[in-house]
Amino acid sequence: MTLIEIVDVLRQEHKCAGPCTEAQLDAARRRGLPADLISFYAHANGATLFRARPSRDFYTGEPNTIRFEFIIPPIDDNMTIAEVGFIDEAAPLYQASRTWRVVCDLGDGDHLAIETVGNHRGRVIDCDHEQTGWPEAHVVLAPTFTAALTRLLVEEPFTWRDESPARYGTMQQT
Repeated sequence: MTLIEIVDVLRQEHKCAGPCTEAQLDAARRRGLPADLISFYAHANGATLFRARPSRDFYTGEPNTIRFEFIIPPIDDNMTIAEVGFIDEAAPLYQASRTWRVVCDLGDGDHLAIETVGNHRGRVIDCDHEQTGWPEAHVVLAPTFTAALTRLLVEEPFTWRDESPARYGTMQQT
């Protein structure tokens, strides 16, 4: 899907905010956000995916009453994983997490983050709040923000956690 197609789907089937101001986009560029994420924010200053779809119990697979929404934060609320917390300062990837920007709150304490520096700038990684900072725990969801949104909108949520091996690898493998 193209970014414009994604925004159209979000507007039609989910909840999507209006575009950011140019000043907000300039500030995001200075923070190192990748081009496709900046483009998304030029069209939508945040979104809510799935509007509290029913979920399944993690252990039994049975339906439960907890409903998750995936929230792409407004541009001014775009924090790093280190700022969000849930990471042990002794974890091997703590320093790296200071450059990972949250691109989606998964509604259960977990986040998707985008790398803003280095050889893998732009790829989206899963940050499980119970294991954040440990290389083997970070599945790479997609090589870009646009590809990550496509996966979230086309595939069942959380399917990347069941892939073996992970389609795009883990932080440990790259």
